[in-house]
Amino acid sequence: MWVDKLRKGGYILYFRHANREKWEEVSAFDAYELMTGIQDSTQATIKRAVCLSEQGVEEAKIIGKIFKLLNITTGTIVSSPSCRAKQTATYAFDKIDIVDNSLIGHGMLSAKVFPDYVSRLKRLLLNVEIRPGTNTVFVGHAATLEQNKGLALEGRIPPLDETGFYIIKRKGNDTLTVVYSVRSIAQLAANAVDLPLQ
Repeated sequence: MWVDKLRKGGYILYFRHANREKWEEVSAFDAYELMTGIQDSTQATIKRAVCLSEQGVEEAKIIGKIFKLLNITTGTIVSSPSCRAKQTATYAFDKIDIVDNSLIGHGMLSAKVFPDYVSRLKRLLLNVEIRPGTNTVFVGHAATLEQNKGLALEGRIPPLDETGFYIIKRKGNDTLTVVYSVRSIAQLAANAVDLPLQ
């Protein structure tokens, strides 16, 4: 099982944020949040569009609790600047070390700037520190990796549910490989439970 490998560290874990209300035009609210530089979107009138739902807060917390129970150690935490990604990182892992715009959802990027964001995200994935014995965590959005051909990721990249994550390994200085995907935190938890029958 992948849990044993994750306990040893050395991976990038790329999470999709936890649950948010499903607003049809979320990219407009995301763009507004980024353009205006709202520091605390949880206090803004748009919070229901861009931040975690009550369910999402609990989902983010359970990510952290399950990682602790399974003794999976995390080091550097990188987040998208969106409220829901930052909340997921904070509730799950108690901190954010780096906030980077290259992790924002594709719906907010114009064709003009898209290649620059792809290059920046690839550099970040290849160069962010992975401390010995830990895994580096990224918290972003659906399709940021799935639809980003410019990253040249090797391996299968299936869609993730909210709270799901890809396990990524670096190969050399310029290659990233998705070695496994966990559809949601529920999949990790269910596969890790080993209770004796009574």
